[in-house]
Amino acid sequence: MSLREVEVKYPGIDWLDYSNTLLAPHSRVELDELVNVVVPSFLEEFIQLIKKTPKRVLANYVFWRVASSSASFLGKRVQDIALELEAALTGMSKREPRWKECISEASESLFIAAGALYVRRDFNESFKASTIDIIRNIRKSFKSIVMQASWIDKKTKTSALEKLDWIVQHIAYPSEFLDNDKLDEFYKLLKIYPESYFKSQLSLNLFNAAYVFEKFNDPVNKTNWISHGRSAIVNAFYDPTENSIQFPVGILQGHLFAQDRPKYLNYGAIGYIMGHEITHGFDDEGRQFDKNGNLFEWWEPETKEKYLQRAQCIVDQYSNYTVKEINLKLLL
Repeated sequence: MSLREVEVKYPGIDWLDYSNTLLAPHSRVELDELVNVVVPSFLEEFIQLIKKTPKRVLANYVFWRVASSSASFLGKRVQDIALELEAALTGMSKREPRWKECISEASESLFIAAGALYVRRDFNESFKASTIDIIRNIRKSFKSIVMQASWIDKKTKTSALEKLDWIVQHIAYPSEFLDNDKLDEFYKLLKIYPESYFKSQLSLNLFNAAYVFEKFNDPVNKTNWISHGRSAIVNAFYDPTENSIQFPVGILQGHLFAQDRPKYLNYGAIGYIMGHEITHGFDDEGRQFDKNGNLFEWWEPETKEKYLQRAQCIVDQYSNYTVKEINLKLLL
């Protein structure tokens, strides 16, 4: 809906002023700007809540959110208070070792720089060709499975195979990681304060927000190397809005992948993960997006109904498991 519609449906907040305050000075919106209201019921209840909540409580909550999000960047006294709260909420009674926290924070906050250093030091370029061969064959197998599925109608099969062909793959790392000029250009406006960890974190937050907000009015770029630059991480991803799969350098190692082992071991490890990510394009969430990553109903009604029936079978099986110690069933 437009921001104008938001202001009518959810009064009590100047949504235009709020949006432009957040986006300033990088971008600006007007009342005819279309926005995605993901959960309308949340905004309805939120408006009612802030109407009856004292302003002092609202102000305290805002300050609390700022303080709690900054606690891990402050000294031991503040961190101990945060840990006490965390222990009460989750049972976590001690912090990670200092070295582990530092590495985690640095690699997360500066993921482009960390990924580039990691790739240059530890990745063998020949590995990339091997993983591309594996994913090519996994795609062929998935295609065969779709073709043999008797419960999928012909039209939906055609759309499914087309979506499979259109899946964009990001393997290992972006080529820009090897280009110092590109890296320098990306980080040129970032200021780090060697004397203050806290100021450096605030600066990083502003830097990351500015990057996102400056892209606000740009056309969607599904191949943007920055958004696919989390390479120093052991994980894999499917993005339904891009219809893309990503396998960072960090997962192409260890027991999951090695160049000098029999191929069947790599297929059983990293190949399994590749197949898993592809299936996300056709699961309960991914199936709602088309080959271009747009939210679109491309399933024929009868096939969609058969899909939901088969999915319900898994839901029923999972929900029937009982945790004997507390005599409660799992719920999905």
